[in-house]
Amino acid sequence: MADSGRSARGGGEPRMCARSGERPHACDEPGCKYRAARAIDLMRHKCTHSGERPFACDEPGCKFRATTTGTLTTHKRTHSGERPFTCDEPGCAYRATQASHLTTHKRTHSGVRPFAYDEPG
Repeated sequence: MADSGRSARGGGEPRMCARSGERPHACDEPGCKYRAARAIDLMRHKCTHSGERPFACDEPGCKFRATTTGTLTTHKRTHSGERPFTCDEPGCAYRATQASHLTTHKRTHSGVRPFAYDEPG
């Protein structure tokens, strides 16, 4: 699967330099405090300011454009119907277009609720 530029935690935070924790690449947009460990992450970030979406879908009639190849790959699955991520629970036929969707689905089998909270009352 293509690199999304996100950390292994799945959040929107850019990676830190593994050894030093530094983020030497700074955005030069006025007022922006974004810093990245890798130049490629900074390049992706700059698309948020410019609005640039350099990766276009090649499906006839589709005008979708993306900032990363990974996003474009996921989008193309809407045309092809490809669902490469399969649930391995016996008797379950669930298939997903994204690994994160499969991870969420698997919690229906395990009962794990990592984001559950106690409601007062």
